[in-house]
Amino acid sequence: MHNCVVKKPEILAPAGNMESLRFAVNNGANAVYLGLRNYSARSKAGNFSFEELKDAIEYAHFYNVRIYLAVNTIYKTEEKEQLFKDIQKAYNLGIDAIIIQDLTILPQIRSIMPDIIVHFSTQAGIHNVYGAKIAEKLGADRIILSREVTIEDIKEIKANCNVEIECFVQGALCISFSGNCYFSSLVSGFSGNRGKCLQLCRKPYVINGKEKYWLSAKDLCMLSHIKELQEAGIDSFKIEGRMRRPEYVGEAVNAYKRILDGLPYDISNLEAMYNRGDYCTAHLFNPTENVIYPHIQGHIGKKIGKIVSLKGNKAILSAPVKKGDAIKFIANNNEVGTALITENGNSTTYVGKPTIGSEVRLTTDKELVTAISERKIFVPINVDIDFEHNKKIHVKVYNNRASIDCFSDFITQNALKSPISNADLKEIFSKCKDFGFEAKNVNISNDGLSFVVKSMLNAFRRNVFEEFFEIYKLSYQKPVRQNNKFEYDSVYAPTLKQQFPPKAIFAETDKFEFIEDLLKKCDYVAYSPRSYKEFCNKLDTFNQECFLKLPPIARGKDLKILEEIAKNDRIINVIAENIYSLELFKDKNILLGSFCNIIDKSFPSNKILSVEGGISPNDFVYSYGRYPIMTFSHCPKKTLSGSCKNCAKYDTIDMIDERGNTFTYSHYEVSSCYSQLLNSLPIDLSGINAKSPINKVYLDLKGKTIEECDKIINCFKNKTLTNEKGMTAFCNKTLE
Repeated sequence: MHNCVVKKPEILAPAGNMESLRFAVNNGANAVYLGLRNYSARSKAGNFSFEELKDAIEYAHFYNVRIYLAVNTIYKTEEKEQLFKDIQKAYNLGIDAIIIQDLTILPQIRSIMPDIIVHFSTQAGIHNVYGAKIAEKLGADRIILSREVTIEDIKEIKANCNVEIECFVQGALCISFSGNCYFSSLVSGFSGNRGKCLQLCRKPYVINGKEKYWLSAKDLCMLSHIKELQEAGIDSFKIEGRMRRPEYVGEAVNAYKRILDGLPYDISNLEAMYNRGDYCTAHLFNPTENVIYPHIQGHIGKKIGKIVSLKGNKAILSAPVKKGDAIKFIANNNEVGTALITENGNSTTYVGKPTIGSEVRLTTDKELVTAISERKIFVPINVDIDFEHNKKIHVKVYNNRASIDCFSDFITQNALKSPISNADLKEIFSKCKDFGFEAKNVNISNDGLSFVVKSMLNAFRRNVFEEFFEIYKLSYQKPVRQNNKFEYDSVYAPTLKQQFPPKAIFAETDKFEFIEDLLKKCDYVAYSPRSYKEFCNKLDTFNQECFLKLPPIARGKDLKILEEIAKNDRIINVIAENIYSLELFKDKNILLGSFCNIIDKSFPSNKILSVEGGISPNDFVYSYGRYPIMTFSHCPKKTLSGSCKNCAKYDTIDMIDERGNTFTYSHYEVSSCYSQLLNSLPIDLSGINAKSPINKVYLDLKGKTIEECDKIINCFKNKTLTNEKGMTAFCNKTLE
């Protein structure tokens, strides 16, 4: 990388509505991503109707800004026909690419629209070189990496895959691994994978008697690491924020544009627009980085000073504020007051209970908001003018997209007194900003002898720019698809090797010593190691009939351990919880796990249907277990204690919500440590199974004793109830 020119990445901005799109464009975005009202992963954003999408495309393309349509949710079989019609309609309107999560829609997409550019969403969970290789084989033109990706894995992907890489650089972080948050879904039926996330991670919870925001991640900010990302080969810098105000979008774009252009930028301006937790760099440089900010959920702004005294209902500040600003007061990591500034100065009335010494944080900077709103870009053009005596005026307008030659319908006259000067012509033909253009170069050939009434010149100028405007609008060239691969059948072939009977019971355990016993009682058994590193020492005694459940996340040194496992002949059957396994374990029999988020029951593969997909007669159905509603790369224990010292790895942590429900953190490790948050109640379909038997039952028995395993297995075999307090209601819901 050091011997070649480092490419300047695209700046990709969010647009939850047309106003945000305009702010993104006018602050220098190269591309904008947005959603339709029916298919967006951010359904609470304003989003776009088709008429609005048409306007958005025309506006963006005028300024050479690309439009990417996010249809990055998961789809039922019966929804796909309308989905494809709507994507086709958007494609015909001129979108430059689509962003998808649900890979089951790819065959139809390629059949209907073979030339459409496809980006794989961060929700697809691609975070290592093996996942990237699968994406490339499936014809992805670009992969949007998971926020959990490390810089080493980015470099590995770039060195081994011929596919564009997009990386989040700014905005909110999902604390759960991309695509595998089921909190909203299992609590309410509203699925984050369907764009209906309830943001339960932003609520307070109690751990060890302390109520804090234990699931709330800091905002991501990579401004200080742009060089490393460029050198790693990132093609697109993505800004999160379809639900944030337009001014934030504009300033975030401006920040990254200035740094990429080699200009200075004051990060405190961005902090004033939105700052949760004083920012972090996610897991870019540390796979287990603590990204939680448990103290205050929301915007804390930029620090500008302290309260120096309190006089009546007024706070005297150490720094001046301006009318229209908004501030927060923070003491001991708690928000203790707010104020809306009504006059310039260093004092203000307030709401709350701030104290002397409380930190003052600027959360709205009125002057900055105004400045952001006033920024405007123009399309650069060149204007050549031939102004000669007794001839029609010849004007050529051109840039890198379009060119026209125009001749006046009148001829110049002999100047009796004051001929039209070069300065006159330049002033007149530079007036084009009303059309969205800026005359960067005005080249004039003028004999200095001629005259035309200026009103005629102005009318001619308007006609010239009106004509150029219409030609220019039609001159936009959409990007062309670069990856023509489509190896769909071969990629998914390993998921069809195994022949499962029409009815079966499948049990999962985390106890190596239970495998033999469970194989006698069930048709199939899966082993889910608490430590994949330690499992490597047990490979020689692993029962070949048993399935190995693979981890959903594998980065850096994790892959070395999994590569060793993949080479071992005793591993024949695996459960894949992420698409990287389709490449790394392609020589094995693969059962797609529920984390693969398949809710289309007609999709041809051996699979455990997503827990958001209900019940299927032909697929394994997750029928019992405390389901992992979140998977974490950070360490919750480290968040609590501040270090890894004296860590008892496999001890669990309980987290209690406002209703008294207890969720449990469970630990596992590959090379790095990971945690999962188990739901407060087990999924228990024994009641449904007793009334209408489930053909293929999947029982998650992790953490159970052998006696408890026997009891649950027998209940499903005999179609009786477990008599446990569990969840069944979600199966009867239509997934939102």
